[in-house]
Amino acid sequence: VGASGVYYRIAEVSNMKATGLTYVLVEFWATKADFDAAKPVLLTEEFMMQLRPTGQRIVTNADGWLKKVGGTFIDPDTLDQAQPSPKWVRETVTRDVPAEIEANIAAYWDHAKAANLTGDHTSDATKPLYKDGNLVPQKLTTPLVERDTADPHKILERADVKALEGKGFKKAVQA
Repeated sequence: VGASGVYYRIAEVSNMKATGLTYVLVEFWATKADFDAAKPVLLTEEFMMQLRPTGQRIVTNADGWLKKVGGTFIDPDTLDQAQPSPKWVRETVTRDVPAEIEANIAAYWDHAKAANLTGDHTSDATKPLYKDGNLVPQKLTTPLVERDTADPHKILERADVKALEGKGFKKAVQA
């Protein structure tokens, strides 16, 4: 199986007014050469992502054993699912938000490629979307996503997220 690729650019990262979700607008080209030659965008998609700068996880040791309140570490393979779960010691960790954004984009591209989507897959029903070359009817009553630069979850202010906007990425995909 040969490898092909896609080139995408994150055109916008902002906040969805109504929900506080992170809005990410992405443009896709078949190749970097198409992008460099300023060829038309193959596909445009908007993502609404529930991203947070930190998360919680159970404390583990070097062997991957889970730490109970009280300090004892337990091998997760020995846990009995029929028994109540122990009380765990948890820690706050910084999440890799750019990696989460890129993973969402990669998962979408795999779906879009399989469905042979082209055109505009955003909430703007006035722009055409095609599947296998056929126009896909879109709901004209779907409201456009209103967005702003509010940052309720402190995602937009992160330097690693700011660095994504306008940046192009090549993703290898299996043909």
